Amino acid sequence: MRRLVAIWILLCVAPVRAQTGEVLVSVDPTASDSLAAEQKRFEYRKKALELQPPGPQRDAQVKQEIQKHLAENKRISMQEQAARKEVISDLKQRWGKVESDWKTECTRHDAAKRQLDALPEGPAKTAAIEAENAAHRNTSKQIATERNVVHEGVMRQANREVMGGQTGTSNSMSKTAGTAITDPNHRGMNGDLDAGGGYRTTEKAAKILDEIGVKGPPDPVTGKAGRVKITGGVLETAPEFGLTVNAAPGADRIGSAGHQAQVNVGAQHAETYVSETGGALNGGPLKDHVATLDHTKKALHGTNAPPESLVGGSPEGQVMAKGTLKAANSAGLDPQTVEAIAAKNGVKSPDKILDTLAEIKTGRAAIASPEEAASLQKTSREILTAAETKVQSAAATEAKQMQTRIADLEAKGMKPQAQQVRNEIADYNAKVKAASDAVKGTSEPVRVNEEPKAASGGRLMKAGGAGLMIYGIYEGYQKAKEEMAANKQGESQGALSSTKDKAELAGRTFWHGLGFSGMAEIGTQAGKDAFDQYKKDIASGKISPNDWTPYLAMKAKALGGGLFAAGKAMTYDAAKQSGTNLGNAIVEGLGAAKDTIKSFKDARDEQKTREDQAKAVRDLLIKKGGSTAGAQMAADGVLKGDFTEANRINKVLDGKIAAKQAAADNETKARSYRERKKLAAKREAGKEEQKKRENATEDAVNLRETVIGKLKAKGLPANAGLIDGLVRILERDGLPALDAAIGEMTGMQGTFVGTLSGKGTLRITITGTRVTGTYGQTATASGATATVRGSISGDVELSSGTISMKMIGNVAAPGLTVPFSSTLSGGFTGKGYKGSATTPDGRASWNVSK
Repeated sequence: MRRLVAIWILLCVAPVRAQTGEVLVSVDPTASDSLAAEQKRFEYRKKALELQPPGPQRDAQVKQEIQKHLAENKRISMQEQAARKEVISDLKQRWGKVESDWKTECTRHDAAKRQLDALPEGPAKTAAIEAENAAHRNTSKQIATERNVVHEGVMRQANREVMGGQTGTSNSMSKTAGTAITDPNHRGMNGDLDAGGGYRTTEKAAKILDEIGVKGPPDPVTGKAGRVKITGGVLETAPEFGLTVNAAPGADRIGSAGHQAQVNVGAQHAETYVSETGGALNGGPLKDHVATLDHTKKALHGTNAPPESLVGGSPEGQVMAKGTLKAANSAGLDPQTVEAIAAKNGVKSPDKILDTLAEIKTGRAAIASPEEAASLQKTSREILTAAETKVQSAAATEAKQMQTRIADLEAKGMKPQAQQVRNEIADYNAKVKAASDAVKGTSEPVRVNEEPKAASGGRLMKAGGAGLMIYGIYEGYQKAKEEMAANKQGESQGALSSTKDKAELAGRTFWHGLGFSGMAEIGTQAGKDAFDQYKKDIASGKISPNDWTPYLAMKAKALGGGLFAAGKAMTYDAAKQSGTNLGNAIVEGLGAAKDTIKSFKDARDEQKTREDQAKAVRDLLIKKGGSTAGAQMAADGVLKGDFTEANRINKVLDGKIAAKQAAADNETKARSYRERKKLAAKREAGKEEQKKRENATEDAVNLRETVIGKLKAKGLPANAGLIDGLVRILERDGLPALDAAIGEMTGMQGTFVGTLSGKGTLRITITGTRVTGTYGQTATASGATATVRGSISGDVELSSGTISMKMIGNVAAPGLTVPFSSTLSGGFTGKGYKGSATTPDGRASWNVSK
């Protein structure tokens, strides 16, 4: 038996090989200094043993050293896990106390206010209310100080867990904005902490927050708080925890489609300051301009609210005051200008307007009446306008100076320095446009008469549709020229003169003209303007409502020869759009254009009234199994020109019908136990996906369908958890990043071959998330031949690349067979898998590749 154990050790424990210097145990790059020190000690002892003459004594010492090393590694790893567990437990306990203390204080404060409100009016009541508010603020600050300890603890632990990761995605998380907890103006529990970090670090923080019981913001539909999630590159928590983390975007080339998409996504998020999202933008007038727009975006939520909703200590009033103050500060507005604006709008004590806004911002004062709220709203709007006007002028002057600087640097042969300045201008142009669009979207929401239907298959274009597509390309050509002119500020002479310029113009033309310059823009101002122009031409008699030819011919002629010349460079430009496959994008864009045209035709069809549409929608939804109330709600929306609810319910019902059909088809076949288990898991995943769809917005459903379609095309499973992760990637980094992530998951599939501790043949096959495989080895020691045969089964988590397997088999020697079992775990390396395994004699390493 002892001989068999010795054979097993030879088979499964990593051998010492002086000629290769093989590392016996892989060390996690995120391990502590203790693991690194232990690894150095072991390497030193191993080399010392290699110098001894071969023989039983050295073999025994090698075995002993290996066992000691494995035991020490295990002890350190368990110690680290225990330390993490202790940290999480402490944070959870601290947050539980903060949450409890704050609820108790709010309950006490509300009861005290009710008692004080019942007192007779007079100076005594006023003094008592002020004293109670002051006491509440002090308690709020004390509790917020304890909460800040939890904030810092979460960030420290997240930073620790990504140590050794790639720069960018694993950048440390730290505070980026907000009033310091020690500042007298801190708003206590009504304040928050703005932080930033790498995306991987932010995901770790989200996991920690979930473990300690912190909730995410309330769902806008149900009002219920869910788990902390990262949406649009931003992690948000419930207001009482008050933490917002902006995940650092990827390193897309400035000026590329990926860079512009990242900036646009950030600008549309209420909590993201585009001026602080990295890039080439340095401090100065350009950054001040973008920062002013950032603050304006936040303030407008209060300036556009009903005045009565700002009375008291409302969050909207505090945000309005905060955004206005910061915008004025970013633009450098002088106090006299601000005071004059306040006096003009009837603010009491206009000479103290800045102090008044600061008091409202910090919660030390509240807006007393709707009249005061309306006056402050007008004042804030004019301050924001004055701030933007001033800072925009300064930014324009700075941009001109930077253009001169570029020419000087290039004349001196300092091209890298010139490119840095050029990048800053391009970064500024992208950010200021995105921030301006976000401000306009906040203050002037765009409505459309009817939502274009989803792109579908069939013939690419009919005759009239092709003509309108040409008109769309013409409009895209104009927009592309404007965009390129803005992005090329400061470059050398001869704009649009080179082949490269023509290629970029062609790409941007099709990008904008065919309607996919940002799928979120379907139905926004550009489409509305085109449709309005079409209606005006009909009304003026320029075209007949029944004849498209004159209108489309006129637009086609306007296109001219310039677009045709630029269009010849399309294939060259396809490789220039930050990894986007322009050919695929054009196909998708043509489909979208076709159906957008159809929506225009439907909208102008005077024979098909809104009432008919509403009735048809209601009947269809009920026929598909929808509830009468839901169908009627959708029909009411159609009457008003809003198809959002109708499309959402229709997609939900289609999902249910497809799920039922799939279940019915599958039930007709006999299945093995594993197949039945897999089907049950699939049904459960389908239910979870259905729940997510029912509470999702139209845009969210579209994103999920995009992800599901790509997963199915690659033969990958589409469970809800995996879809959630890929949707986050699509929201954050766009289609190229999604394709890259799915490409990596596709690379995880197939058959991989390798060794266990450098010996034998380890073969695993991965299909979806299922792992099967075998292990075999034959070795001779002390005149005896032993063989190991094992079968492997397990699972792989595609989102993280983590793999877990179990091996069951036998060790056979002459006259003796001993069964064994082993567990293997590890992760995907990009070319294969590697990790560690448990054996009857300890732990060993394994690796496989294609």
